[in-house]
Amino acid sequence: MAITVTYIGVGSIGSGAASSATTPAYNQAAGHLIAVTTKIYSGTATVAYVTSVTDTAGNTYLPVFTTNANHLATNSGIPTNLNGGGTGGTAADMYQVFYVANCLGNAANVITVNFSASSAFSGLAAWDIAGADTLDTASVCSNQLISTTGTNLTLDYTTTQEDEAFILFGGTGTGGSTLSGGTGVTFDGQWTNSSDASGHIVLTSPQSAISANVFTLGTAQTWHVHGVGFYKAIPAWGNMALSGVSTGGQIPVPVSVDLSSYYNREGIVTDGTTFSGSGGLDAAGFALSATLLGSSIGPFTFGTANQNNAVSGTGQTITVPTGQYSSLLLLGIAVGTNQTGQTITANYSDSTSSSFTQSFSNWGTVSNNYTGESMFLGTAYRNASGGTTNAGTPYWLVCEYQFALTPTKNTVSVTLPNNANVVILAMVLVPN
Repeated sequence: MAITVTYIGVGSIGSGAASSATTPAYNQAAGHLIAVTTKIYSGTATVAYVTSVTDTAGNTYLPVFTTNANHLATNSGIPTNLNGGGTGGTAADMYQVFYVANCLGNAANVITVNFSASSAFSGLAAWDIAGADTLDTASVCSNQLISTTGTNLTLDYTTTQEDEAFILFGGTGTGGSTLSGGTGVTFDGQWTNSSDASGHIVLTSPQSAISANVFTLGTAQTWHVHGVGFYKAIPAWGNMALSGVSTGGQIPVPVSVDLSSYYNREGIVTDGTTFSGSGGLDAAGFALSATLLGSSIGPFTFGTANQNNAVSGTGQTITVPTGQYSSLLLLGIAVGTNQTGQTITANYSDSTSSSFTQSFSNWGTVSNNYTGESMFLGTAYRNASGGTTNAGTPYWLVCEYQFALTPTKNTVSVTLPNNANVVILAMVLVPN
């Protein structure tokens, strides 16, 4: 069954604050996937969040971001504009995605999102996706270029499936700009406060490390944009041919690379932990908070907290599960200062290789949006060696890096830069 996407609609709050928002009533067919994107705006540095998503049919919605990728102990999501949000003060936007697969139907289904605090300029958008039932964890991605001004809202993304609905959401740091769809995007709608937009793409082949303009602004402003993909999982009996007929050949899930034997820095610690003043992610007494990061985000899995769990570059070659892959994904950052012109090499079984030149943004700055780099998350504080926290201005940054591999060759290893100020937290390979 081919995937089809129907936009259910938007429920948005303007300047008058409210504690919930709802979509228009929709004739929801049973068995489909419902995707819901949410935004809540906070007028202070204390970020509000979504407490629940419900609907008339009685469906149970799952969050896409299941670990704390922010400075909230009680909720998950993407914090954006942590020092601005359009007011020039300490406001913030919190974004989250929810979904339910194989949903219950209702002839007049209304979806409601409830907030932890009454808020203006907030709301939700929703889609009915027929022919999908699974989240593509490799496609969860975001570009949060808080201080970058422009008219093209570009998203760097990888998807793994032959038929996938890619949901897009994001907008500007301030309201009042006209938004429209970018490359191949069906533009679904703009929220009441004119600062957020929704759209989707139906992709019919896997996309590896694609950088695409997905929204366009009428006037140059600061912006952010996020994307999540959904597809139809293969049956339990797997990908095989029956009586000479192919079942459709879905693509395997991303492969996580075990970095445990290469860890050489204690880069992630739980809040309150003491460690060496010459240790930490930067070898200068500062580390990321395990309390904020959790154990994994999307396809990326972090090492165990309070021990060596990050890889500082020494030119080491990391053995990976041998296989044919379309792309390499790294989660990492630079420490000290920006690290430009660094070389990463993918090595193949036939003794050939692919080399990539990549620049890495310093974790104490806003992402420079180097080619191949997208902001993955920002945390409001980092941990100091004495057990205290150190606030970010606006946050402590972690970025994702994408590299296209030769898909017809077997990748056997990856060589990192010989630069101790380039630090890798996780590595994933996306199969063909």
